[in-house]
Amino acid sequence: MKKRLFFLALAFVSINFLSAQVVADFEDGTTGPLTLHVQGCGDYDNDAIHPVDETFMVIDNPDASGLNTSSKVLKFIRRGTDNGGMPWGGFWANIDPAIDVTVNKYAHVLVWKPAISPLKFKLEGSTTLETASLNVQAATNEWVDIVFDFTTLTGPYAVMSLMPDFEDPYTTAADTEIFIDNILFNDDPTPFVVPTLVAVKFSVNMSYQTTLGVFDPNTDYMDVAGNFNGWSGDDYHLTLESDGIYSITVDGLAVDSVLLFKFRINGDWNTSEFPSGGPNRTYTVVEGTNEILVWYNDEEPVFGGVLADFENDTWGVLTPHVMGCGDFDNDAIHPVSETFMIIDNPDASGINTTSKVLKFIRRGTDNGGMAWGGFWASCDPAVNATDNKYIHVMVWKPMISPLKFKMEGDPTLEIESMNAQTETEGWQDIVFDFSSLTGDYGVVAFMPDFVDPLATAADVDMYIDNIQITNSPNPISGIWNNKYDNVISLYPNPCNTSVTIDLTKDMNSVVISNLMGQKVLSMENVQKGTVNINVSFLNQGLYFITLTDSNNKTSSAKMMKN
Repeated sequence: MKKRLFFLALAFVSINFLSAQVVADFEDGTTGPLTLHVQGCGDYDNDAIHPVDETFMVIDNPDASGLNTSSKVLKFIRRGTDNGGMPWGGFWANIDPAIDVTVNKYAHVLVWKPAISPLKFKLEGSTTLETASLNVQAATNEWVDIVFDFTTLTGPYAVMSLMPDFEDPYTTAADTEIFIDNILFNDDPTPFVVPTLVAVKFSVNMSYQTTLGVFDPNTDYMDVAGNFNGWSGDDYHLTLESDGIYSITVDGLAVDSVLLFKFRINGDWNTSEFPSGGPNRTYTVVEGTNEILVWYNDEEPVFGGVLADFENDTWGVLTPHVMGCGDFDNDAIHPVSETFMIIDNPDASGINTTSKVLKFIRRGTDNGGMAWGGFWASCDPAVNATDNKYIHVMVWKPMISPLKFKMEGDPTLEIESMNAQTETEGWQDIVFDFSSLTGDYGVVAFMPDFVDPLATAADVDMYIDNIQITNSPNPISGIWNNKYDNVISLYPNPCNTSVTIDLTKDMNSVVISNLMGQKVLSMENVQKGTVNINVSFLNQGLYFITLTDSNNKTSSAKMMKN
């Protein structure tokens, strides 16, 4: 679902008003604290002959666009030389209360003019200063912010003058209409500009809340309420996208603006995230792609665990023993380290770019090798198969052969892999289905080359990594290989709050998955160019970014989140 916002430009600019002293914005149909007097307009300077409202009048904004979408503005009929117009044509005004320029040193005025000309602003008081604008008027027939520097002044000033068309000598014969709005003082000399507006996709994963019975997808709905929609999510209902993820895309949000928001069930603050005054979510809008995906209330299920990833030069929760390797099974003769050793990854590519892996010298028949050659290991803590049913193991083998994994307990189950090995001399994720088991298992075994009978005489080197139990039956797939080296660039990696992908071709999808193979972020129809992805909501750890092109070819890379 998409929502479009048309008021965000002004809302973004108004952020700068928070620390400003607004002199007049004319929204109530008056000039506010200003008591205007006409100047530089011939007989129109004399309000006994021509009341001020013959020259200055508050009207509906004739061009509510760009930098100024407010309702009311000040119209100035700038008198030409035929009516006695002078360079200093404009107004002077008493200000009550006075302007204090001790902190806020810069006057800002929005102007709409049909011609480019100099502008001047004057403050009268203990020290009087008349100054030309810091920035040159750069556009006609549209709203621009003009800034005047009063950094040399301090204290209160009760009289000001604005001369928005200071051509000297003044030669325009006919009267001209000029429009003025949002006169304010702040401490920033930077002119306001129309912000870059982009779309932001808000997504929330409700699958765990469904499991808990908090959310019923058949009867409940989701919305998002925040400072970008007046904290009302009535028209911001999310649509079910996939796998319990609800999303809405909101257009027209300003780059660099800070969004505050919460997701809600059934539009009810009592069932919102972090209820009873809990913190809002925050997100700073960036140029390019903005994708937000979170678990509702930051509550997510525990997805399995890593038995061993070898990154710290250990076997993790496993205490290994050699099996099916003849005399090498006897660690009194041959220590385990003669058959299994943790080494630097010899092929840090494809789906596995980690630093460390397990090397297995698979003994051939000349050394007593058997079909079940591999390892068995005690597990502390035990592997629990109640919720997580699938063992994943990454392997690198020089030949294709069957693989088996065994869980020993009550009952014991030894099975072949769900997916066949298809890669040689490259990393592949192999999955084993233990969905028939439940409870704790304190012993496991892995046999990565179960050819029965084994006929290979010589020893063979194989590599193993990332042994884990998850609730996903899907193998991690795709290879980030040479054919994509000139297509994809990923940085920074490791990352903290965002990651950038540079694409030189369009992608059907960009997906980030966790180690359990579960999708945590998905983007569709991603155009080539720079894609900035917010990952601040992700927990620390390892993730996979998978890209699918228009030919349905995929590639993956690891991303480390600090």
